[in-house]
Amino acid sequence: MNRKSPQNRSHGYFRPELKQYPNIDLPVYPRSIGHFIRQPGNREDVKAGEKNFVQLFWGIRGNPEFERNGKCHILRPGHVIYCLPNEPYVIRTHQEECEYRWIVFDGPNAAGFMLSFGYPRTAFHAGPCPHQNFINFEEHLLVRSPYSWRRMFCEICNILAAAGGTMDAPTFENEKLHEILMICRARFGDPSLNIKTLSDELNLDRTTLLRIFRKKMNISPSEYLSMLRLQRALSLLQNPRLSLSEIAEQSGFRDSNYFCRFIRKNTGKRPSQWR
Repeated sequence: MNRKSPQNRSHGYFRPELKQYPNIDLPVYPRSIGHFIRQPGNREDVKAGEKNFVQLFWGIRGNPEFERNGKCHILRPGHVIYCLPNEPYVIRTHQEECEYRWIVFDGPNAAGFMLSFGYPRTAFHAGPCPHQNFINFEEHLLVRSPYSWRRMFCEICNILAAAGGTMDAPTFENEKLHEILMICRARFGDPSLNIKTLSDELNLDRTTLLRIFRKKMNISPSEYLSMLRLQRALSLLQNPRLSLSEIAEQSGFRDSNYFCRFIRKNTGKRPSQWR
């Protein structure tokens, strides 16, 4: 079903069977999606219990006001806000035209699925709207084959993941993070590569480096290097022609005894048990 409003120059696509779920097992069920352009002075009131599904709104242009559970939030461009099932809300536009995309999903686990991403209940910055993911969802909603339902679920996940922010924007922090990641991936086999060498090579204060990396990756550079070295080691341990000392050296460890302790500490198994 397609709904268009000449006044708002908006459109929405909906699952025809709104009162029943598709005949396919999914964690949550795609329900509807839309692209709204609201004129100044427009208002939408939703009463408690009226909408039994999760809604996510992604700001594109203007500053519409969302009032939810008595609190007001501004949906600025690049910001996201969501409503859980049965929550009341009001959307108001004031002196300017506003534009945003929205996506809706339902099912018994919809609220828990949304909350599992850990996003704040306020409007929060997410970055540019991932238009193509919304468009992909729209196209598959018009088909509604079993494959299309699964693809729509994937697009829900893509949109929710993008709401957490990406590393694509050309900011100082993102540029430095890309440099750090490139060095780590290219040279993790060098035992001398650590936070100090990264800081020296990038001419970046150690504290700043740690702050950027933890903010963007949620782990420290040392933990990231350890993860890369562990992955390489577990892969090489599948090759019986390589000795433990050779594997340790190629994985970024100077000492094979420390290498064995590292593997056991991080996996609960001795290197020989991975052979």
